[in-house]
Amino acid sequence: MNIYQSLVTWISKLPTPMKAALAGGAVSVVLTIAIFAPGGLLSRLTSPSEIEETVDILPPTNEQESAVPPELSPEKNEAFLVENGKKEGVKTTATGLQIRVLKPGTGKQPGPTSRVTVHYTGKLINGKVFDSSVGGEPITFSLNGVVAGWTEGLQLMKEGEKSELCLPQDLGYGEGGSGPIPPYQTLVFEVELLKVQ
Repeated sequence: MNIYQSLVTWISKLPTPMKAALAGGAVSVVLTIAIFAPGGLLSRLTSPSEIEETVDILPPTNEQESAVPPELSPEKNEAFLVENGKKEGVKTTATGLQIRVLKPGTGKQPGPTSRVTVHYTGKLINGKVFDSSVGGEPITFSLNGVVAGWTEGLQLMKEGEKSELCLPQDLGYGEGGSGPIPPYQTLVFEVELLKVQ
């Protein structure tokens, strides 16, 4: 008699409650193996190869590119600068910065490392405001510590002046963008120069 036959004979002689308990235990063992064993249900649900296949089906995306709405495309930004440059009172510098005086000032002009105090509102070309000090405290900073368009533009202003500065993307945050500013954006700032130190 082999081991299997001996085991069957032994089980057949057990009282019915013990047979039921053994059967329940066997079911538990079988389920545990089916779920947790290598190649079992759990490993199939979390199989890296299947996850990779799912990911591979999706087209590759650039998060920054997908975050840029069509009205803020590089082409729209270029077109905005061309049209803005034609407006009355707009002066375009050699770097492409556009400036339009809204209210003249009579005070002193800052130099490239001056500290200035300003109120400002910054918008994208679609009119969306991304930052503003208006309604709060003005900000004070050194001109050599900001984006190139501000360093250049504020040196063209006088204390008391309020101007609109349009910064091409290479004078702003360029291909990286910054916070709520997507990549390659022309920035439109309304700046009031309150004080030059």
